[in-house]
Amino acid sequence: MNLKIWFEHGPARCTTKDEAAAWLAREVKLVVELGGHTTAAAEDLVKTHLGYATGYFPIDVAERVYNLFGVEHPILGPPKRRAKYTRAELVNIGVALRALAGGKAPQRN
Repeated sequence: MNLKIWFEHGPARCTTKDEAAAWLAREVKLVVELGGHTTAAAEDLVKTHLGYATGYFPIDVAERVYNLFGVEHPILGPPKRRAKYTRAELVNIGVALRALAGGKAPQRN
């Protein structure tokens, strides 16, 4: 499953804190079971991916997800700050980060 589908079929459908908490608990449990992480590490991992995924969606969706899950984009920060970037600036941020990684995409674990 790719990040877009994961986001659209999970967190983007949550509309209440209770739905968000239930979704997060299921995801954390899955990461613990499949990845061998502690619960705290799994929650941090899921929330980081969740915050990152919001960068691909409109600000209003990101804002709702940030509020429901208590996350923000790990690089761009909260949606109000993210909204200040132009598309060109966002591309340049991505290019700079890739250069910092040695010109290669980050390695998957």
